[in-house]
Amino acid sequence: MAETYETAAAFADELAAHGLRHVCISPGSRSTPLALTFARHPAIQHWIHHDERSAAFFALGIARTTGVPVAIITTSGTAAVELHPALVEARFGRVPLLALTADRPPWLRGTGANQTIDQVNLYGTNVKWFEDAPLAAVTDEPRTRAMAARAWAEALTVPAGPVHVNFPFDEPLMPPADLPAPGESTRTTTWTPPSHVPGEASLRSLAELVEGRRGILVAGPVSSHGFQPAITDLARAAGLPILADPLSGVRAGPHDLSQVVAHHDALAQAGFFDREPPEVAVRFGAVPTSKALNSWLASHRSRPYAVVDVTGWRDPGGTAQAILTADPAVAAGELAKIITRPAPAEWRRAWLEADAAASAALAEPQPGFTELDAIGAVLRAVPDPATVWVGSSMPIRQVDLLMDRSPKRLRLLANRGASGIDGFLSSGIGSAVAGTEPTYVVAGDLSTLHDLTALGWAGRHRADVTIVVINNDGGGIFHLLPQASLPEFEELFGTPHGLDFKAAADLFGLGYTRAADSAALTAAVSATPAGPRLVEVRFERSAGAQAYIEAVDRVRRRLATES
Repeated sequence: MAETYETAAAFADELAAHGLRHVCISPGSRSTPLALTFARHPAIQHWIHHDERSAAFFALGIARTTGVPVAIITTSGTAAVELHPALVEARFGRVPLLALTADRPPWLRGTGANQTIDQVNLYGTNVKWFEDAPLAAVTDEPRTRAMAARAWAEALTVPAGPVHVNFPFDEPLMPPADLPAPGESTRTTTWTPPSHVPGEASLRSLAELVEGRRGILVAGPVSSHGFQPAITDLARAAGLPILADPLSGVRAGPHDLSQVVAHHDALAQAGFFDREPPEVAVRFGAVPTSKALNSWLASHRSRPYAVVDVTGWRDPGGTAQAILTADPAVAAGELAKIITRPAPAEWRRAWLEADAAASAALAEPQPGFTELDAIGAVLRAVPDPATVWVGSSMPIRQVDLLMDRSPKRLRLLANRGASGIDGFLSSGIGSAVAGTEPTYVVAGDLSTLHDLTALGWAGRHRADVTIVVINNDGGGIFHLLPQASLPEFEELFGTPHGLDFKAAADLFGLGYTRAADSAALTAAVSATPAGPRLVEVRFERSAGAQAYIEAVDRVRRRLATES
């Protein structure tokens, strides 16, 4: 079966030549040619995972942190299906992944052969590109290398995302005794990414939309290099406030923060948007976290609203009057150069004063220790610089509400492409092993239970990661939703489990701290990372929602007092 390994080697070598540095491998027999070839390649770091689902989210964490595609290798059958949730997140979250699945040869499909399912187009539209690779006996090295180069290019072409290559392997699967070692990688195909520079006419049209008008710039989740200085230049030229999502990279960092409105979610919930209604809005990047902001834009259809993004028609409210498909950083930077009439000075000042009032209201001391206190303690305690992964559901909403402008170099990341809670710990741990900054993961209890195998991986490999688990014994976010009034609420939505996480930390070899107040949590998070740590903070579930509601009420009262 020398030809099988020659084909696998050509594929791996071409990917390595393009820049592949990480591959996640789960055990299996049919994937032996891929697993051995990639594991033996000197330019590729391999990571072994027992759980394919966890492996895929781990790869996603590396790829989101580095911006470079990561490969995942599985055997055939349900092992390949386990990748699907992470590929969905990667598709909507714009993360480049290479799903490499082993398969039985075509003549065994549909015959009832063991561990054989239909893997052709297994992930449907949730991958950008699919290739059912030919058997090694009917292909050659140039075609294999071309397939690898295309897989790489498809994963990185904006918007980045996952691709799937399915490899049918016939037996025998073991390598020949005289298999040569991999040589120096040399790419055979060059690839130039497409340009997303906006046209002059489109920029002029957008400039005319905002010039001299009382508007807002919305900075959604953006991975575009240079976006922070570009959006601040635009805000300065146009005289507009920047409503910065925590995942935009604009709310924290050494760049100019003087035009950033950090608490726009609280302001939207407290009614400030109706008191100072924007005449125009321009959003850069993906849809922001704030439901209140998105709802306001969707319900005010008469207000001109433009979206600047590298992909598709990302307008769930259906109210955007202009869609500009362009790199947000380039578009913002070029737009800043041609705007000559800013909004009245008092417009941006009013928003910044309201933001300061919201900040003061949110900082007012309250009795007891709440989930918001825990979130605030973590944000204050992490070092500069740091990477902070924030869980979907309640944690990201609490961060959005509470997080102030900060000069700290904080990189906030989350799986908000499809906003699932599965695989979250794995993503954060993958990020930790690939990144250069201390990494912190802020997770809810249900997402932690969902991904316990990730704790096993962190313990075995002594990953330097601090995991803060907000344990409120179930689904805290549902207390903010209409379902809270249903008689079946506790069973169907609250879903209590009655567990703590010390036993899990002990089982998997993680350091453990139970923090009962802000001081204890601050001390635990501030400690120098040395291997994996789990810090648990426990709360009564409904109290988290109540603290959130009361925080918005404080902002509402403060705005009323200062109006």
